[in-house]
Amino acid sequence: MPFEKCSSKYDICHLFEKLPLLNLKQLIIILTAVDSLLLAAILNYQPIKGEVKMKNKVVELDVREDIKNKLEPFQKIMSAVSGLDAEDVFILHAPFKPIPLFGVLKAKGFEYKTEEIDKKHWKVIFTKSGESK
Repeated sequence: MPFEKCSSKYDICHLFEKLPLLNLKQLIIILTAVDSLLLAAILNYQPIKGEVKMKNKVVELDVREDIKNKLEPFQKIMSAVSGLDAEDVFILHAPFKPIPLFGVLKAKGFEYKTEEIDKKHWKVIFTKSGESK
């Protein structure tokens, strides 16, 4: 389909994947054909609350083997969360629901969700919501 004959923003969208192959004139034709509201929406995009941004860090730690070997994982956990910023995620795998840890990490600004995967496998997702208290 020739670029000049695109009739709507939806006809044009597939052309954006070919941008590296376009010359300047073709690119200008495409951009002027895009509805200004669509272009404004793209340029002013703000993530929806709860949406994971690509720049967020995710740290995952499995302490089941440590606990099985009677090793205390607290320092390892504190090390794992020490460099996390707001909206970063820490995923912990443990052989039990680590209830004492919830208060400790809440004081550091984390919220959590738990999931029992198996009889001796709990997965807890901690999300840093803000500054520590």
